Amino acid sequence: MPGASGLVIGGSKPPAAAHTWAVANATDRSNTPTVVVVVAVVGLLATVGSAALGGFWANRNVERQLRAERAAEIQDQRREIYLGYLRTTTDVCDAITAGDQADLDRAAVEALNHQARVMLIAGSEVQTAVTEFTNALVFPNQVGLTEQEHPCANAENYVEYQRGFLDAALPEFR
Repeated sequence: MPGASGLVIGGSKPPAAAHTWAVANATDRSNTPTVVVVVAVVGLLATVGSAALGGFWANRNVERQLRAERAAEIQDQRREIYLGYLRTTTDVCDAITAGDQADLDRAAVEALNHQARVMLIAGSEVQTAVTEFTNALVFPNQVGLTEQEHPCANAENYVEYQRGFLDAALPEFR
């Protein structure tokens, strides 16, 4: 039976092989600090690289979201400006129908102001359509329109100019 020291007392079995422990000499241990340093540096670089890559993708997603929000804001502003312009065109027609020159002058100035707002935010097709519509409303004689051809002469004329403006504007909202 083995004793505390691992010796077999009174048995016929040979003693078990003793465990030997070897201590590495200085030349065997020379690479150990280098390996530890290399592993530590690789681990540090992996951590820093992962953090940098994660930060990069997070920033790109935030930038993309901000661009989408800005585009939505611009679309809202564009919609508001275009609708404001159409309202002023009906104000011009109302003033013409009422026969009040002061109201007509005020409405014409508002139509020109709204045209300028549209020109600032619109693409070239909308700029052309808004210029044609405003010139027909405010300066019919200069563009060679007769009274019967004026946008406010009847609903069909007005709708024709309005449709030209809307046809040019709608692609900007897609």
